[in-house]
Amino acid sequence: MRVWVANEQEADKQSDGVIVVAHHLAEWMFQPEFLAKVKAFVVEQVRFDELAAVFLREKEILLLPDFGYFESLLAQNGQVVTLKGQLPS
Repeated sequence: MRVWVANEQEADKQSDGVIVVAHHLAEWMFQPEFLAKVKAFVVEQVRFDELAAVFLREKEILLLPDFGYFESLLAQNGQVVTLKGQLPS
């Protein structure tokens, strides 16, 4: 999967299977045509009890905290990576 730093202006240009790295979830990220391309979100500010987390879980899209690696993930924009993680139960 390819890392992509969230940018609303370029959302329509993304290929399938992208890992979106963002400071926080934004409303535009839930547009069906964009969401269909997303395999995972890695978010700096996330709470797993939010409605968005439940929605993404139902769509089988991973929502992960950055685990302290946010800056490192930003530096990998455009690179292919493997995520090793899972949604909390």
